[in-house]
Parts: sequence; C-alpha cells; structure tokens
Amino acid sequence: MSHKEILQVIQKEGLKEIRSGTSPLACLNAMLHTNSRGDEGIFYKVPGRMGVYTLKKDVPDGLKDLSEGSEESSDIQSDSPSSESSSSSSSDQSSNKEG
Repeated sequence: MSHKEILQVIQKEGLKEIRSGTSPLACLNAMLHTNSRGDEGIFYKVPGRMGVYTLKKDVPDGLKDLSEGSEESSDIQSDSPSSESSSSSSSDQSSNKEG
C-alpha cells in the first residue's frame, strides 16, 4: 500500500486521532521510512515503487535478499530533488547517511 492509502485506512478506521495543524502524511511517511530500515523494522519498502510499503512478514524471504542491494540505490534516487548531476549529489548523500 502507498503511504496515502495507509493514512486513509487509519483515518477511516479511527485508529489514530489526527488533529488539524499537523501534517499526518509527512509524519506517517517518516515513520514508515524509519521502520523499514534494519533488521528491527516491521515494514518493507517495495523496490522501484516510491512510497509503497508492506509488512515484512508478508514478503517472501527470497525477495528480501534480492532487493537489499537495490534499496540503497532507490533511496538515493528518491532523495535527490532532480536528476541533474546525480553522481555528485549521490556521493554527498552516501557520506552523510548514518549506519
């Protein structure tokens, strides 16, 4: 599901109170991104699909292994604001990323 679809379900089901003045989509997107990294995360970012996540328990083990190498490169592409001079910006981003 995309982060927008996940937010719609949360709002429809009343799973979380969302107050005006907040940015629920940005908060949800940050939470999904954070919780899809490392072995402790419960979400899995679908490679090649920007903003699409699934639960790790629903992902076949073979798919996790195949996409681990492409996950980092897709993060770099989605983080860059434009495609111009992406080689220099991607090297800057990789040195700024933690663990």
